Amino acid sequence: MKTCCPYKLLKQARSLADQGKDIVLEGAQDLQEKVSSDLVPGVEHAVDNMRDQFHEVKKHSEKSLKEAAKQVKKQSTEKFGKPAPKRGRKTLLFLVLAAAAACAGYLLYRRSQPVDDPWAEEYWEDVEVSEFDPEEAAEKAQDKAKEVAQDVADKADQAVDAVKDKLDK
Repeated sequence: MKTCCPYKLLKQARSLADQGKDIVLEGAQDLQEKVSSDLVPGVEHAVDNMRDQFHEVKKHSEKSLKEAAKQVKKQSTEKFGKPAPKRGRKTLLFLVLAAAAACAGYLLYRRSQPVDDPWAEEYWEDVEVSEFDPEEAAEKAQDKAKEVAQDVADKADQAVDAVKDKLDK
C-alpha cells in the first residue's frame, strides 16, 4: 500500500469534518437566535413582575414588623420595667483581651527559645547524597520519547483505519 493514500483519506476526512462543523455552527446560531427572540423577553417580563411583587411584600412586611416591635417593646416595659444594665459584655471583653495578651506572651516566649540544640549530634554529616547521572537521564528520556512516538503512530493508524471503514460504507 502506498503512503500517499492515507494522507488523501485524511485530507478528505478533514474537509468533511470542516463541512459538518459549519453545518452544526449554523444550526446552533439559528437556535440561539430563536431562543433569544422567543424566550428571553418572556423571562425578563416574569422577572420584572416578581421583583415588583417582592418589593411590595417587603414594604408591607417591614412596616408590620416595625409596628409589632414597637408594641412588644411597649408591653414589655409596662409589664417588666426597664432592664438592668448587663455586665456580661464587659466581662467577655476582658476575657478576650486577657486571652490575646496570653497568646502574645506565649508566642514571644517560644520565639526567644533556641531553635537548634547545641548538644545534639550533627545528623547532617551522615547523609549520603546520590549523584545525578546525565547519561542515564538522557537514556530514560529517549526511551520515554520512543514509547510516546509509538503510541502516537498506533493512534494515527487506528484513526486512518476508522476513516477508511467509514469511507467504505
